[in-house]
Amino acid sequence: VEIFDDNMTGAYGDEPLSWAYVGMTTGHFQWDMDAIRIGKDKKARPWSRLQEIEGAWYDMKVTGHQVQATPVHPKLGGLKLKFKGPKPDYVILRGTDKLSECYFDISGGKEVEVPTGRYELFTGYIFEGKRDAVKKVAILPGKGTQKWKVEEGKTTEVKLGGPFGFDFGWEDNGETVTVIGETVCVEGVAGERYERPWLCRPYPLASVRKEGAKRGSKHEKMRANVDVNTLYSNWALGWLPQDLELPKGKAEGAAFELQLIEKKNTLFGKLESKWKGPGTDKD
Repeated sequence: VEIFDDNMTGAYGDEPLSWAYVGMTTGHFQWDMDAIRIGKDKKARPWSRLQEIEGAWYDMKVTGHQVQATPVHPKLGGLKLKFKGPKPDYVILRGTDKLSECYFDISGGKEVEVPTGRYELFTGYIFEGKRDAVKKVAILPGKGTQKWKVEEGKTTEVKLGGPFGFDFGWEDNGETVTVIGETVCVEGVAGERYERPWLCRPYPLASVRKEGAKRGSKHEKMRANVDVNTLYSNWALGWLPQDLELPKGKAEGAAFELQLIEKKNTLFGKLESKWKGPGTDKD
């Protein structure tokens, strides 16, 4: 058994740390966490208080360089990931309540045996390509991302990925409405977020319409932040599109809705948000 101090705290098997890495949208954070490699496994697992080793379960604690592993016999069920889209390298779920120190990677495509209880999306990552052509993005929970319940002897399916859309914010200016570039983020089917994109940054087309109308205005493209002075003052904007101001047109003086689309993103393919406006819960 090998334990790795991947969150660089100088301690083994401690709590994950969250960081506001460059490229994250406001209020969202990427996690660094310790890992554990068991036997001849080619891939490390996330550090977890409860671990399965060769068919037996242990409650594990680390004090300094000493590991204490106490045999336990939890009730067990299964988690199985169903992911539509680019293959994730890891998708880590965290237990809640008494399982809050338990983390399990379910990205392998097979059912993962875990203690019964409720689980929530914690973090994940997608890498695609090689060397300087690598596309990558962090997977994080959104405000509305669901939780999953695991019952004894049963398998719970975790659906993530496509169809992909966008989460975004806006500012109502009266005659116009501004889509705020720093809030634009790819969103998955369970409300999960795909943050800090590298070589797959979306530059969506935006449209506005009167609430409930069948058609929106002509789509206008959100552009990249390429101005040297702007990036010098805040180089995190290089990960995000510029703000886009749209005339309301027929929606002026009435309730309005916005939609973002991208016909073919280099990692996600087609992206299409739902119509959102002040009357929706995404305001």
